[in-house]
Amino acid sequence: MTGIQKKQRLLTMIFGAFAIFFTGYPHVWSIYQPYVMEQAGWSQGQASMCFYLALSTFVFGNIVGGRMQNRFKEKTIVWIGGGIFAAGILASAFLIVPTPLPMYLSYGVMQGFGQGMIYTVILATVQRWFPDRTGFASGVVVTANGLCGFFLAPLSRKLLEAEGVQKTLLIVGVAITISWILCGIFFQAPDKSLVNAGGSAAKSGTPEMKQYTSGEMMRTKNFSKTQKLSLY
Repeated sequence: MTGIQKKQRLLTMIFGAFAIFFTGYPHVWSIYQPYVMEQAGWSQGQASMCFYLALSTFVFGNIVGGRMQNRFKEKTIVWIGGGIFAAGILASAFLIVPTPLPMYLSYGVMQGFGQGMIYTVILATVQRWFPDRTGFASGVVVTANGLCGFFLAPLSRKLLEAEGVQKTLLIVGVAITISWILCGIFFQAPDKSLVNAGGSAAKSGTPEMKQYTSGEMMRTKNFSKTQKLSLY
């Protein structure tokens, strides 16, 4: 691996993790929920549905993003998925209205689906850059997702108290937009020759594991169990 390739894989991992960081945003929705309920007059059940929709559509975004890798460049999928994600949050700031349906579409469907698209592509691409250290690469990306709640929860509380829910959503939406743009600029998939060379060295002596298509994966027991658990 050349010096330029090492630099590129580091940039891809850093800015990929930066974008992935914000995919944990739905998990701080409980902090926003009382403010949205007060401003829009929603019931607790109506407000909670935003969170459930984001989690559910995240799964389908993963599937679509994964399948798109067979036809489109990874950078293209990041631009599309990140754009849907960022637009969903920014639009949500203006959709806190008596009827929850617009918010369900923006915060629930758009956010979750866009997150799912970029999550699966970024994780898979970073792993391909580190064929001999996939555990390390996966750990960095997944940890970024987990840290979102740790940092954004206290920040959201302060912003909500000082600025209100609309401006808070706009501020976070702008931050998500910046992470998406930076990731789109610096994100790049490795050459197939590099992946094949590294993968061959890493997998020598390791038994081959079955690879599932999206349809096969959705028919497995583990998929149905995961879907049921996400509702609790």
